[in-house]
Amino acid sequence: MGQLVDLCEEISAALGEYRRTGKWTWTLRDRLVAADAAFHQTIAQAAGNEQIRKELSRLHTVSELLSYRPEYAADELESMTRSASEHLGILAALRRSDAKAARDRITRHIRHACERALLVAQAASRLPGGALPAKPATPFKGERP
Repeated sequence: MGQLVDLCEEISAALGEYRRTGKWTWTLRDRLVAADAAFHQTIAQAAGNEQIRKELSRLHTVSELLSYRPEYAADELESMTRSASEHLGILAALRRSDAKAARDRITRHIRHACERALLVAQAASRLPGGALPAKPATPFKGERP
């Protein structure tokens, strides 16, 4: 559980930094993507489910393109905050050893993530060229191109 707590704290700290500074950087995005992926993988490993762990690794590639992309969605901070809250709810259910609540919260989290990915992909498809680049056309302030 300690690792999940640490990952939730990292996500909260990164989102807090974004709220405080209003600056979206590659470093901040990388922190969020890494902590988010590690949260999911930690749960899959703890469950001992190799198939889910492999599927999460595959889906991480999609997540790299569609998650944490405020350049495509004006409400992305709200979405990121909701996702972080969902992580905390999953963690709380796991701490209580409430398998049904954990399963329900994980299912809801996955559903929200899928819906969000579709919204971001649709927003990106309306851009000139209609494709979602792996990285934004213009670099974030003070970060790599």
